[in-house]
Order: sequence, then structure tokens, then C-alpha cells
Amino acid sequence: MDIDGISSIEMAPDWNARDVRARIASCIARAHTLRSSIAYWTVPPDFVSPLLASRMTEPDGFLCVDGHLPTDIDQLAALVRLGASVRIRCEDIATYREDNKRQEPLYLIHAKILLFWMRDRTAELWVGSHNWTRRGIAGLNVESSLIVRMSDSSNLFTQAIEYLERIKRVCDTFDLADIDDYKEFQRKQQWQTPLKKTIEIEATDADTLDGLVINLFGSDPGDIKGVAPFGGVYVDAYDESGAGKYLYRATVIQADLLEGYTTAAAGILFGPRRYAFRYGKRFPKLLPISKVTPDVLSAAAYSITLQIIRYERDLEAFDPPTGGTCQEVPMRSPFLDSLNPDQLEALFRGRPPVVRVPAETGVVPVSTELEIRRELPEHSLIVRKIVRRREP
Repeated sequence: MDIDGISSIEMAPDWNARDVRARIASCIARAHTLRSSIAYWTVPPDFVSPLLASRMTEPDGFLCVDGHLPTDIDQLAALVRLGASVRIRCEDIATYREDNKRQEPLYLIHAKILLFWMRDRTAELWVGSHNWTRRGIAGLNVESSLIVRMSDSSNLFTQAIEYLERIKRVCDTFDLADIDDYKEFQRKQQWQTPLKKTIEIEATDADTLDGLVINLFGSDPGDIKGVAPFGGVYVDAYDESGAGKYLYRATVIQADLLEGYTTAAAGILFGPRRYAFRYGKRFPKLLPISKVTPDVLSAAAYSITLQIIRYERDLEAFDPPTGGTCQEVPMRSPFLDSLNPDQLEALFRGRPPVVRVPAETGVVPVSTELEIRRELPEHSLIVRKIVRRREP
């Protein structure tokens, strides 16, 4: 058989030998890349083969996974630490049965596709029901997949790549700094994105902080609670003119209490640097490069050092609802964009499609947001924000 580069098609596994681990391990050993989309992932990186993570690295290899339970966030993190390119989707869209009660599962990434690209310019495509769970691939469950062997010049090979790339584009890069947020999403399973730890500052050059190391001093020692060294945060930098704000990904390099210390007593010295001082609970402003003066150090209860990693050009941050409640709000989603009216009726039964997110009530326009924040007498250093992709 050789139709358009396809050499064979078969269904696996055999009913009496449902464990597919050895079969998949053989594919991994012969492949140089693996593009994949799996609904649920619960197993360690080496459960099938110790070579797995090395086959899912950029630029061509990757794994896309739905973020809902039973997916194991810690096992995905283990893959990332081994160099795998992992993407995840965390979003809920409710659909309805005939009785108009919300009964259907909220999962959106449900494809099970493995595309092994071999060193000899052939490929093996698995499409079926196998999730990467112990039950699924070790043979307890009744599962089945079609396995297609073909050359990499086959139209089917090109179609499979294009489809997997589309899945990749609707998923977000798995970020080790957001592990707790992914787990929180699983606990609630109702938000488009988990709330992110964010530090807000004002700056005259809010659009050019990429790559900087900045210090944040403050007079309230309670601020430092929840600030963990080597932890990931976002920095939402408001332009002093009120013209806009810029979202950065950052890492906490150091977080120390300085309460009761002075430069004279402790010998603490800080050379010229970018820093901000937060008086009480007021909004901090980042200063130009300058020496940290003794009066600042004598009033400081803590020092936090932040490494700005990168400007997140495609993301924006919003305030969550007051009181921490959630509501349904009409939103765009890549999963809704391609549906026609008949599909919308079948799924939502006359109701407008909605995505579950934290309510965005009380969010003021960007042009006045900084002015309002400056006047707040009580403003937390670490705030939780909705972080999502900008609308095109």
C-alpha cells in the first residue's frame, strides 16, 4: 500500500495486549521530534521512555494539554524542567443539554494526536482515544487508535502538522512560575485564566524596563508576606503620563526584612540603582538611577530585588472583581470563532456563549487608572490580576 506517501494503516492495540508503552517507546527511539496534543496527562516523563522530553523540544517538538483535571500539573512541570516545550489551555465554556441544565464537561482540548517524525524522513501518526494516563497506555482501559505510517512528503503529514500547529496557537506556554495558578484553576475550573501575582508601579519610562534589575523598598513589613525569593511575578508598570501601562514578567531575586536597621548600625550600603520606595500602602514610583539615600534606608522595613525578564507584548492585565466573586461574561474565544449559527444553537440552546472568568466590574479606563491608584490609601503590594492575551 502506498497512496500519497501512506505505506500502512492499522488499529492498535490488540485486544489481548492493550499495553502500548513498548510500541510508543519504539516510536520515540526512532523519532527526532514529536508533535502532540493530549487531553489528559498524568504520568511521569519517563513512564514510557526516558527519551520522551528530548523529542518534544523546540523548534519542532511540543506537547499541548488541557489544563482541567485529571491532568497532573507537577508532571507537566517535570517535562518542562527536562526541556520539553509544553503548552496548556485553561478555559471554561459552558454548553447545555436538552433540559437546559449545564451537564456537559467543560474540557476544550480533547484531541489525542501523536505525530512522530522519524530520522529516515518517514512519520507515524497516532489518532485515537489514548490519553497519557496509566490506565490509558498501560492497558486497563479499552482504548483504540489508528496508526498511519507515511513519508514526510505525504499530504496527510502536512495536514497533521497544520492541525497540531493550530492547537498549539490556542494554548499558552506552560510557565513554571505559574504552577500554583494552574492548580488553583483546577480547583475552581471556572476561569479562563488563573489570577496572577502582580506588583504595580509607576514610572516615567514604563515602556523600557525590559531586562532591568530594580529594588523596591517599603515601610510596612507586612508587604513582604507572599513575596518568595526565586518566585515569579508580573510587574504592571503604569506610565507617569497616564498614557498606558506595560506588563512585564519578573523574578524575585531577593526579599529581605530590614526593620530596625540603619546604614550606620548594620553597614548596609546600596549603590546607584533603579528603585522605588513605598510609603505605607501607597502606590510606589520607580525613580531614575540614583543612590539610595540614608533617609530611605532608615525608613525601610524591607528590600525586594526584582529581575525584569521580558515585556509581555501580547498580554494585558485586569483587576479581578471586588470581593473575589466570579460571573459569566460574554467573551471571545478561539474555540467559538469558527462556529456557525446551527452549531451555536446545538451547543448553547439559544443562550449567548459565555466564558467563565473573574468578573471585571469596577475596572476603570487606563487613562484614569493611575490617578485613582495614586489616591488609594490602602493598596496591596502584591495584587491578583487577570492576565490574558490582548484582543487582536
